[in-house]
Amino acid sequence: MIGSYKLKKILIVVLALVVVIESAVLIGKKGGGVNVIDVTLNMSFDGMEKTISGSIGTALSEAVAGIRAGELKEDSIKNMVTGLIHSDFVVNTVMSLSYPLLYQTLVELGMLDFATFMDLYATGPLLAGKLEGKPYTCVDKDGARKPLTEVLNNVGEDWSYMDTKVSYQDESGDTRETTLWNSIQWGVTDEASFFSAMNDMGEGLRGVLEVAMQGKERVINVNVLDVLLKFDKIPFNMDAATIYHASGQSGYALCLVPLFNSLGLDEGDYPSVEEFNGYSAVGDMWKAIFGPVLTLAEKIEDDPVNMLTSMLVNFADLVDTGKFKEYMGHLRLDAEYNKLAAMVMGFSDGLLFNLGDALIEIIEETGLNLSGNFNDLLDSFIKVLTKKEGDMPDMDVAGLVACASQKTLNSGAAVYQADADKVIEFMVNYLMDDQIVSALVNATELGGTPEGDAIIAGVEKSEDGLKQIVNALLPVLLKKLNLAG
Repeated sequence: MIGSYKLKKILIVVLALVVVIESAVLIGKKGGGVNVIDVTLNMSFDGMEKTISGSIGTALSEAVAGIRAGELKEDSIKNMVTGLIHSDFVVNTVMSLSYPLLYQTLVELGMLDFATFMDLYATGPLLAGKLEGKPYTCVDKDGARKPLTEVLNNVGEDWSYMDTKVSYQDESGDTRETTLWNSIQWGVTDEASFFSAMNDMGEGLRGVLEVAMQGKERVINVNVLDVLLKFDKIPFNMDAATIYHASGQSGYALCLVPLFNSLGLDEGDYPSVEEFNGYSAVGDMWKAIFGPVLTLAEKIEDDPVNMLTSMLVNFADLVDTGKFKEYMGHLRLDAEYNKLAAMVMGFSDGLLFNLGDALIEIIEETGLNLSGNFNDLLDSFIKVLTKKEGDMPDMDVAGLVACASQKTLNSGAAVYQADADKVIEFMVNYLMDDQIVSALVNATELGGTPEGDAIIAGVEKSEDGLKQIVNALLPVLLKKLNLAG
């Protein structure tokens, strides 16, 4: 017999999985574009949906047997997260978000002609030059698989070329319809090949990573006669601009480390600021960003209840207080121009580009509100899933935070450590509201079904209702993940 406390934990996990899985399916079906600074991103999510279903399906099937046997069996969270991260799809996703945004930003700043001076290769042919001799391939508009460099040369300065949808056969022989972006094959099979691909893909972004993330300075030295008169026969060079981080520190120190700490990571779980700022390989920077996610997965696997409840409290506090947006705002590039350059080219000193704000804007274009408080985020999340107007009942965020106490990490950062029992009781009380449960159920294909009605009805039946909810959800999850029987 499953006890009340364990049943409540199972309920929260299962409800969360329903929404996560359904979100992945909805994203895969959505297929629309996201507009950020006039950049249209048409990334096909069919590959990710398949990966999510496979990874979560394997992990969930192991847990289901334990639940039905009356035990809460932990699944292999790290393996699940590893499978999601180490994939061609993630490389393609980062690439599809980064290069169109980089190109459009440089055009709007009037700096496209100077970009290579700070290791920014924002057009297809320029990036192709950085990837010359690499074995990567991509399907082109004609449906033929070609060297990636050849397709990038066809892109020219129009990254929307890569939004073209094509049909092709994948490695398993299945016919897949997706965009050119997601047809790129990087040969990712493990951690080493993933970061090797991320290194090569990210070489065209080196300048942004070094300035925004590492706090390095880049000096743009140009031939004035070439810039003004298009005459390069006589060298007349000058330092036209210095690109730097105005804080005097780095985005890694001011943004990523505080976020790592809030997620429950401490010194030793991620590279030190000094170590990160000293990296010369782009792949090492990506490893420092993605690696702690896997460390976090290990910590969650070792102590899921305490880790997840503490993460919830800290994340709610970060969003509600505006600290999340503040941290992201530290991913920036500033510029100081030579007076002659400023006068002739019309540039002015100050903020050049805020990468953090751009990333938040990308996320918010999906409908999720990260600029308001935590309840604004909850409302927007439900609206994205249900495609219906209407607000969720407000969560007492202060009450949630009161379920935790502050502790100081070895890094010196102050974070919240949850009292797991109190947080779970708080969340169960919050979720066991018929309006909230109805919103969550109607966000999925359960809405209007006998299973969905059983879940909503179960809210009013205390512990018997919790068991009724779990019993109604499990078969639907198994069917969703093709695990039935």
